[in-house]
Amino acid sequence: MSFLKSISAIVLSVGLLPVSAQAEVWDNWSSFDTLYSRGYWRLDLNQHANGVQSCESRTSNNEGYVFNLFTISDGRYVIQFENEEWSFGDQELNQDFEVEIDRRGAWNISGTKTGNKIRTVVEPPSEGLTRFFDEVARGLTLYL
Repeated sequence: MSFLKSISAIVLSVGLLPVSAQAEVWDNWSSFDTLYSRGYWRLDLNQHANGVQSCESRTSNNEGYVFNLFTISDGRYVIQFENEEWSFGDQELNQDFEVEIDRRGAWNISGTKTGNKIRTVVEPPSEGLTRFFDEVARGLTLYL
């Protein structure tokens, strides 16, 4: 089993942690513990001020782009892209975007953008989510 596939499996299994269904709980933690890291990937257990926990798989590149996968215990998954140079404003706006992994063909994803982040929230069951995670696990380069 590849390393990235292992990370995806860990993210999916840690999703059973007790996290409330509060909106955007994944994006506002007070501290974190790194459970595993290798190369550019890191798996964190995030602690929130209200006692809630969330799991985050994160990678970044030298240009300041960050790709996060959050696991929420209520069954949702959050796919998020961020860059400090983006400035979308404070109001959350609907945004369609394309993601391509190793030039295998584009994924058309609907989400939102706000601040310096673009994200989508996925509620399983979703056959597409499984295929997306599989491509992420096998892939080397992700294009937004």
